[in-house]
Amino acid sequence: MPYFVVGLLGLSSLLIGSSWGAIATTDPQDPLALFAAIEENLGSVTLSVPKNPLKSQTSVTPLQPLAEEKVIADYSQVVNNFQTSIPSTSITIKAVGDIVPGTNFPSHKLPQDPHNLFASVKPYLQGADLLFGNFESTLTEHPFSSKNVSGSMTFAFRNPPAYAKILKEVGFDILNLANNHSFDFGEVGIQETIASLKAVGITPLGQKDEIIYLTIKNIPVAFIGFSPYDAHNSVLDLATTKALVEKASKNASIVIVSMHAGAEGSGAVHVSDRSEIFYGENRGNVVAFARTAIDAGADLVLGHGPHVPRALELYKGKLIAYSLGNFIGYRTLSTGGNLSYSLILETELDIEGNLIAGKVIPVYIQEPGIPYIDQYFRSVQFLRNLIESDFPNTPLAIDRRGQLVVKEL
Repeated sequence: MPYFVVGLLGLSSLLIGSSWGAIATTDPQDPLALFAAIEENLGSVTLSVPKNPLKSQTSVTPLQPLAEEKVIADYSQVVNNFQTSIPSTSITIKAVGDIVPGTNFPSHKLPQDPHNLFASVKPYLQGADLLFGNFESTLTEHPFSSKNVSGSMTFAFRNPPAYAKILKEVGFDILNLANNHSFDFGEVGIQETIASLKAVGITPLGQKDEIIYLTIKNIPVAFIGFSPYDAHNSVLDLATTKALVEKASKNASIVIVSMHAGAEGSGAVHVSDRSEIFYGENRGNVVAFARTAIDAGADLVLGHGPHVPRALELYKGKLIAYSLGNFIGYRTLSTGGNLSYSLILETELDIEGNLIAGKVIPVYIQEPGIPYIDQYFRSVQFLRNLIESDFPNTPLAIDRRGQLVVKEL
């Protein structure tokens, strides 16, 4: 509404008093109609003036300015309401790989103080709009494992449900459960794990046919978890992958895919466009899966499972992290050599999911499986070499300090 009209209405209301109703119903966007209504009603206005105004006992209270802090508070509220109603132009995500904070099955291998597991890296996990990780254990007190752990290569991991609170205190917002340990204690174990995470405000990811929708800085973001197993959305089923991602992209500005796939161990660092078989299991073709997801509308693929870092690739402007490696494996996951190389991947995506910026925060896992920030940048150099060898034509590089660099083609 024009300022002169606002002022006119205010003046009229002061003068006319009870005649205000006739004017208030006039279209405020029609100044000529307002003038006509005011002129018509001014004739009926009677002002009460004392006979001797100089001797009048009427007291006038001078106008008092609003308290400065109230003005500032009101203005701040207006600005805040305005800002929170407008979607941001980008979001920042931090992501880590496999998390196994000890186990109490079949023997006790829990830390005396589980908070110490994250002490070195916790400050570096802060500052993002969302923190993601692959939780490769269970949060349950169920006594019976669905696995026969008598063999040397079969493991079942179990943590107290109270560990969920520690994961929340560290800063995790969403944890993937679509992996080969989520059903270590059967249906009871997975349901208790899901309930424990939800109870502290962490979003569990990875149930079959599930798409998680979150709003981050007023941007709708979708998450889908995949593994090689039929109990989850399967990396082996590319047609279903395509359908799920397409559905998610219709309802969200950014789609993030979690991929638990690929062979495991120190010999599994390289990526190739073929199916990977590990102990008789088809762990998927990670290249075909990730690119299928992006072709269908995914914007970021976060891989984990091989227990070693793998190369990064920029495909059609979208980032693929083929494996984030281990992050915590207290007395459970092997360390040493490239099994100790780890990282915190930080990415900034625009509202269309394109990579704006990113960096690799180097981490080194020391015995007995605890992560520390690596001042020697060993995982950065490791990833630099892997990108050059596995994806020599990708328009992505990492500088010596871990910054992601998009190369000009």
